[in-house]
Formats: sequence, structure tokens, C-alpha cells
Amino acid sequence: MKLRIFIIGILLYLGPGPASAEELVADKRAYNNQSTPQCPIIENSQVNISFNSQESDLAQIKVIMDDKLKLMETLAKEAGVKKFEMQSMNYNVYAENSGQYGCSSSANSRGIYRLNGNISFNAHPSEKATDLLILLNENGYSGNLNVNKHRRCH
Repeated sequence: MKLRIFIIGILLYLGPGPASAEELVADKRAYNNQSTPQCPIIENSQVNISFNSQESDLAQIKVIMDDKLKLMETLAKEAGVKKFEMQSMNYNVYAENSGQYGCSSSANSRGIYRLNGNISFNAHPSEKATDLLILLNENGYSGNLNVNKHRRCH
């Protein structure tokens, strides 16, 4: 009887344990993720540029965009970026209308178009992506760098 009371006392002192094996495994994963840095840290860096320009030849917009992409790739190599992949590119073109809405027979009587856009690239390693950002700014581009680090456990 005393032994039984002793064991019940110890169990009450230790508190409730996991109700199932799944909870035990989940508890172990949570413990490992918080206290031991066994999971690798993944780092992603993304360089974005924005641009605005005034163009007179609408047919040349594709050539202009291709030239911007080639320049970015050249600057990335110059900065020492080892992995450089375009993720997205978007741009818009609109006619700069010199008259008021509906008053001009020609939508763009001066033949001027505005080009706005941005291009996003993944760039690795991040240290070199920083060098790329400096080169972009020196070449007149409005650039920014986003770096994301997170721990990935399997």
C-alpha cells in the first residue's frame, strides 16, 4: 500500500506526460528545433530595380527591355554574383497626351511614350548581391535588396 501511494505521488509530482506517441514525437521535434541548431539556415536574396524613361519609338520597347536585362546580367557578373536568375519583369507603356481627354484627334500628338517598370532577380551569395546593388545605383537605377533567412528542418 505504501509503495502504491509512493508511485502515485511520484506520478503526480512529474505531471501529465504525452497522451500518445505522436505527441511525444511532436514534443521532441519542437525541442530539437528550438534548442539545437541542426537544421540548416537557408538564405535568399532578391535584387529589384525600378525604372522610368521617356521613349519616342514604341516599336523599340522590347529592344530597350532586352538591353536592360543584358545590362543587369553584365553588372551581376562584374559584382561577382554566382547565381543570378530573373524572377519577374513587368513594365507599362503609355502615351503622353498633350491635349485634354477627347480633344485631340491623335492620342499622342507629340509621339512621346512613358515607360515604367521593374525587374526582380534572385542573386547569390548575398554579400555579392550587396555589391550588385551598389553598381546598379551607380548606373542610375533605383535598386533595392531583400534578404530572407530562415531555418529549414525536415
